[in-house]
Amino acid sequence: MEQNSYIKMQNICKSFSGVKVLDNVNLEIQKGTVHAIVGENGAGKSTLMKILSGIYQADSGEVYINGEKIHLNDAKDALQHGISFVHQELSMIPGMTITQNFFLGSEIQRHFFLNKKEMDKKAKQALASFGLKVSTHTPVDTLSVAQQQLVEIARAISFDAKIIIMDEPTASLTNSEIKALFEQINRLKSMDITIIFISHKIDELFQICDGMTVLRDGKFIASKSVNELTKSDVINMMVGREMGKIFPEHEVQGQKIVFSAKNLINKKLHDISFDLKQGEILGLAGLVGAGRTELAQAIYGIDYLVKGKLYIDGKEISQKSPRQAIKNGFALVPEDRKVNGLVLRQSVRYNITLAIIDRIYKFFIKNKELERKTLDNYFEKLSIKSNGFEQDCESLSGGNQQKVVFAKNLATDPKIIILDEPTRGIDVGAKSEIYNIIVDLTKKGMSVILISSEMEEILSLSDRVLIMHEGELMKEMASDDPEFNEVDIMRYAIGGVSK
Repeated sequence: MEQNSYIKMQNICKSFSGVKVLDNVNLEIQKGTVHAIVGENGAGKSTLMKILSGIYQADSGEVYINGEKIHLNDAKDALQHGISFVHQELSMIPGMTITQNFFLGSEIQRHFFLNKKEMDKKAKQALASFGLKVSTHTPVDTLSVAQQQLVEIARAISFDAKIIIMDEPTASLTNSEIKALFEQINRLKSMDITIIFISHKIDELFQICDGMTVLRDGKFIASKSVNELTKSDVINMMVGREMGKIFPEHEVQGQKIVFSAKNLINKKLHDISFDLKQGEILGLAGLVGAGRTELAQAIYGIDYLVKGKLYIDGKEISQKSPRQAIKNGFALVPEDRKVNGLVLRQSVRYNITLAIIDRIYKFFIKNKELERKTLDNYFEKLSIKSNGFEQDCESLSGGNQQKVVFAKNLATDPKIIILDEPTRGIDVGAKSEIYNIIVDLTKKGMSVILISSEMEEILSLSDRVLIMHEGELMKEMASDDPEFNEVDIMRYAIGGVSK
């Protein structure tokens, strides 16, 4: 490690309720660089950054900025030292304008009154520097996620931030938005601003970062230049073992068509038809807004169909609600597990048994044996790690939250499971476990519809792919098709541009 580090954290320790989450962690970062903090869920990344940004105080250890030892009591202290945190869950207040959010808690006053003109002027200047052509009077909740992130970064720069921490900044962005964000990050680097970047997308880290620090189980593992590392090096350090092949081998279990959709039409879908075979993984590829999630929701009975028919084993079915879909043998793992997949403040037990509550309770009498058998079964099958059945889902790692969502859906004994972005926001070790779960399901005859924005997942797991663009099915291709590659799939996804 360099001796002239701009940021230096030494021997940082932090415990919650007697459980040590950071154990003598060290971090050194050079000025004007982009530095990644990587590790599996629960490795201590966010806790370490919350200490650097004043949200938490370390139990022991020291923090230095530009050689000066500092003590941060809160986030306001951190901002005064030039440290700003752009959280994954964006912190602006819906309904308030950009200017109001910009100066929230730091309002400019003139003779005991708010100087709205001056605040608006400064906000406009900050937005202009990032090329954001939106009115400062715009309510922030009408902006895209990418625009909201740039507003938060612009706010940080306007308050003279020298260090910006970005937690999963690309999780909800399209490829074009990620490219624009990376251009802004490189601009910040040229201004000698230091960026700390947390992401589970390892390919991204090699694109944008200069250095990486790896944490595992609350301990410091290594800190190296990106040029010294390979993707496999990073993964192996994160998980503490050789990962081998991340994607398991998979073969379609049969040619029997178990589900058919014919001429599906609604306000988003334009005459979609396809078949699904037993034991098959059918990928849905496309850009944001292509209609993939809307297709899943229409099949599952969430979205209304103006026209179209659904068939199971050749017999037409009615599927106008999720309840009907479950009875017909469908399950849906939704895109946003925290909003649509889990009741976060309820227990693991509550969440896993929620979809089969009518089986657990008969005439208000609880079948404790069935409940226990269900919980034991999925804890073992899915390797769910928790402090027990009564732990709140809110306090689980992202990977274990996703496994609970899987368990809840598998408890309904589905024949067909729709997976909408099943590995979003989880680390590479948990991803590998999810991939194995998916393939194991197909080996037992279950069929999978897989929606993913990660091309590697689509290419590595899918037996066939349906490519969508603005609600239309542009192309269907099998895994042995000559066009089954990232370039050609993307070509159809943007509207079928010719080669």
